[in-house]
Amino acid sequence: MQVVELEESRKGLLKENQQPRESISGLQSQVQNPEMSISSAKISDGHGKHTSEQEELNSQIEAASALIDKLITENLELVEKVPYRFSSKVSNVLDLVPWFC
Repeated sequence: MQVVELEESRKGLLKENQQPRESISGLQSQVQNPEMSISSAKISDGHGKHTSEQEELNSQIEAASALIDKLITENLELVEKVPYRFSSKVSNVLDLVPWFC
């Protein structure tokens, strides 16, 4: 019975962790697009015509990076809670989330 409950909890946590990973993946692609735009703008505009656009893109990148860091931290906190609930059955949180490595 405990094994079944542990397996159900593991599946639930994997589903919960999937959402932040999808968010992180989407945010990383959003971060990459402005970075590419900044690189293109720097190449095509050596004299700073698009400085305000670059500043806006930089602020978007910083905001996205901060959000990614927050999501990663929240995800780690969720993963760290697992051993406390099932400490007698689980010795390592990485056993529950092999994708984390």
